[in-house]
Amino acid sequence: MKMKFNLVIFVILIPGLWGCQLPNKEKEAMQLADRAMKTFIHHTTNIDSTNRALNLIDSSIKVYQSPKLYFCKFQIYKIEHDELAALRVCDTVLMLDRNNFAFTLEKGYTFEALGRLDSAFSYYRAALQMIDNPHSFNGVEILKDDEKIVITALLKDTVAFNKLVKEFRIKYKDSKDELFQIYSEQLDHFKRENYVN
Repeated sequence: MKMKFNLVIFVILIPGLWGCQLPNKEKEAMQLADRAMKTFIHHTTNIDSTNRALNLIDSSIKVYQSPKLYFCKFQIYKIEHDELAALRVCDTVLMLDRNNFAFTLEKGYTFEALGRLDSAFSYYRAALQMIDNPHSFNGVEILKDDEKIVITALLKDTVAFNKLVKEFRIKYKDSKDELFQIYSEQLDHFKRENYVN
């Protein structure tokens, strides 16, 4: 009877202890990532600092796996113009979460930076299909609508882009949403390179 009681206590307590440790692990990982990005930003021309930053990011990922941490690593590779390494980070995240909107879109951007437009467009189309999936993209409606317009522009579908912009302005013109003015101005001065580079 005592053995069974101990097993019940073990089964009840261990998940509770694990739950208590998770925020600490996440906090520790985020602190490592913060140190990594500060190291990288302050010494971007120094290869040793870049390598130290990447090692810190890898350490943070070992402590706690999160797309945010992988995104730090991705950003370092993009700034360093190491597109192939950036693609590997995208692949890693998409293996863990194939519905990750941000990394699907970033993979498209990265392929475009490599001049592989067919692959880029394939990922843009996949990202476009994810916008209405709450497991992939969790945002307010105006943000979703803006993303649809941007991705349509990236797909170089001018007719659909102009139609979506017109619908967007009609839909939100009377709204008091601050984002409407911001997005509207961005659409007025849309530059593809602002998104791809």
